[in-house]
Amino acid sequence: MTLALDQGQRAAWERDGYLVLPDFVDPNLLGNLRERIDTIVAEYARGGLPDGAATVFSTTEQTHAQDDWFLTSADVVRPFFEDGAFDSAGDLLVPIDQALNKLGHAMHDLDPVFDRFSRTAALAGLVDDLGFVEPLLLQSMVVFKPPHIGGEVVCHCDHTFLWTE
Repeated sequence: MTLALDQGQRAAWERDGYLVLPDFVDPNLLGNLRERIDTIVAEYARGGLPDGAATVFSTTEQTHAQDDWFLTSADVVRPFFEDGAFDSAGDLLVPIDQALNKLGHAMHDLDPVFDRFSRTAALAGLVDDLGFVEPLLLQSMVVFKPPHIGGEVVCHCDHTFLWTE
């Protein structure tokens, strides 16, 4: 897909800092992403959580910012959980697919499905059209919004949570 932004889209980007581009991503690629996410979550459900995985991600408390599980996540794929996902003994209170806050952070480098999504010609063209010079993929994640669990997500900049070089 070749994309050339029109003046209205460019103005919206400059004004709002985001664009809505209907049908920008191939529906088959979106389906592949959804299947891969389901597979990753199912693998955690079957195999149990790795040691240290009970990190709760919060934009208000930020306790995860001192947590080794979080601090060493830049070059791996790890699960992070919603506030209220665990009891005081560290056991999940709800099924894992209802407990996750996100998966991250190196999905674009380590998972072939996310790699294909993250490195399309259309995305490269869009980034170029927006004027980015030497853009880098620093982190990738899937954010979940399960019902009846979790805390408020306040306005924040991700670089304050995960430093990369």
